[in-house]
Amino acid sequence: MDDIAKRLGEALGVDCVSISADDIVASLRQGVSMLAYASFDFDIVELLGERVLVARPKEDLAPARLVRLLDEVDASSLCPVVCSLRSVTPYLRKALLGEHRGFVTDDGQAYVPGFLRLVPKRRLKPVLAPEPWGPAERQAFIFLVDHMGDEVTAAGLREATGMSATSAARAFAKVAATAPVEKSVGGPTGRTNVWRVADAVSFVESGTAALGDVVRRRLFVEETETEDIPLAGLSALANRSLLVPPSTEQRACGVARARGLKAIDPYEVDTQVCEVFVLSYDPAPFVENDMVDMYTMVRTVDRTDERVDSAVEEATEDCPWLRMT
Repeated sequence: MDDIAKRLGEALGVDCVSISADDIVASLRQGVSMLAYASFDFDIVELLGERVLVARPKEDLAPARLVRLLDEVDASSLCPVVCSLRSVTPYLRKALLGEHRGFVTDDGQAYVPGFLRLVPKRRLKPVLAPEPWGPAERQAFIFLVDHMGDEVTAAGLREATGMSATSAARAFAKVAATAPVEKSVGGPTGRTNVWRVADAVSFVESGTAALGDVVRRRLFVEETETEDIPLAGLSALANRSLLVPPSTEQRACGVARARGLKAIDPYEVDTQVCEVFVLSYDPAPFVENDMVDMYTMVRTVDRTDERVDSAVEEATEDCPWLRMT
């Protein structure tokens, strides 16, 4: 119980202590069904002077069922209800937020309706907006994600993408102005700029914010036109996990390659069609086994249900920092 209070207080940045409140527990026992009462372990904490009922599921529950049971508990509770979870998937978070159901997780995520407005705001230093990233910076970011933790140089980026040495050096510098990248001097001559990502989570978070929506538009084209275009989205995810492939194949390309594609209405043709994501950068230099790189794959996946979330977790087991994208 003290652990739950500590977690909730640290997550919200306020004092939170465990208390005893027999009246709240008694009202629950009388007001909810036996199923709802037996589905949770209950604790009471005091948060910002207010009592909060913390309900921790005794077993994993489907999001819809969890929300229904929490609704029943909330209807009979004498104070606000917060659900304590080991972790929360994007799909479950969406379900809880959609019903304004508070939660706190073991890794420090928390949402408590009605209380967040009371949390003291941190004073942040004003930050100047960095220059927008162009195609070269976007490819430099993907290159660094692909080589997470390794030391890379402008020559390596130039070899992978075909951009000039000057453009590659500038691209790294502009990426480093937005996302945390370590720069040192090394190489055979001891005068080569070397770049390395030390904090994968911060780098991916900052870079994802700078990239914005990577998909500019979507096209449906005849499948025969896409043989040289790499798999993306759910099609690439299915190849990297146990997910069933989508009925319509998904691929991705840059703007230049998309100019040669003829868009069609998939409902007006009898031929096999393919959905093509037109990206804000060219993914071709980072293709592996006819699939886009891992970062691009995650950014082109529609996170619609728990099966997709589970497949993403499976595919990114060796690079968990990509799951936040």
